[in-house]
Amino acid sequence: MTEKVYLATPDFSAENILGYNVGVRPYRQSGVRIEAEKMQDKLLIHNYGYGGAGLTLCWGGVQEVLRLLQQYTNTSANIAILGAGVIGLATAYDLLRQGHHVNIYADNFSPHLTSNVAAGILSPPENMQHLPAKKQTLLQDMFTASMQRYQAIARNAEFAGVQQVTDYRFDLSVRNNNHYASFSIAEKNVEVHFDNGKVHQARQIIELGLDGKIFMESLYQQIQQSAVNIQQKYFGRAEELNDLSEDIIINCTSMGSRDLFDDRDFTPIRGQLVYFKPQAGVDYSFYYPVNEADYCVKLYPWSDRLILGRVFERGEEECKVNQVVIDKMLELARKVL
Repeated sequence: MTEKVYLATPDFSAENILGYNVGVRPYRQSGVRIEAEKMQDKLLIHNYGYGGAGLTLCWGGVQEVLRLLQQYTNTSANIAILGAGVIGLATAYDLLRQGHHVNIYADNFSPHLTSNVAAGILSPPENMQHLPAKKQTLLQDMFTASMQRYQAIARNAEFAGVQQVTDYRFDLSVRNNNHYASFSIAEKNVEVHFDNGKVHQARQIIELGLDGKIFMESLYQQIQQSAVNIQQKYFGRAEELNDLSEDIIINCTSMGSRDLFDDRDFTPIRGQLVYFKPQAGVDYSFYYPVNEADYCVKLYPWSDRLILGRVFERGEEECKVNQVVIDKMLELARKVL
């Protein structure tokens, strides 16, 4: 007999709305790019293209960068990091732990980044079917490494914002790959009874989640307290990098690589968010698919607000709230619950 779970119903009424936010996922058709090349007398390592999964995969990406770096040097090096999003900061953090000297160059910093807006479940990357088998294996390995690191972070409180979350998936989707399923704390099918009388079948998954705002602030604070030089600087052309004093450059600029390195493989995907007041008993996340292209209903509890997302505005990269989309998100959320 399916276990019954009783949940408080989120109140998506207008009087509970705190505000809106927007972020742009740097989707790259060919996936993550982690590779090295020579640029005059410098070594350039690319580390970008996470397509909105940067928070989830960042530590796995750093492991690949370190493995690549060891092919060129076994000693402490002076390294420039381009970009201060979660990929750039995680890379800088682990390079410092390895004894390297690090300088960070970026035109924007926390809290004014997409990484600070993001929040969600630490779940495996989606939509990999179009990628070559080698790239899919790379992403699987990165996910494994990253999840192992997050589990350690949760145990020793290395950073704030990593927490256990109970998630409900109302499409009854079950992880069909044991490689991923081993990272959930517990899973089972349940019958969810909301206190407004609605009843839904769901897959309950207890796993790790991220409060992106808190996590990014914690990571950035630790970087600032270390022996790292942080400079606000914009590079318009790759040739300008030759003026840097560092012999090794790690490019974590994400969509900035379109112009800096002529990478035209990006399709920006904008996401809209609605922030609600915290509500008693709504301390869980859920995912509910709907019959609307580019929409689903995703709720995630941050420490100081509830976040409603998940929409995909393909080809849109201006960080501007779209009220038409917001209204549609609210309509769908109110309908399913």
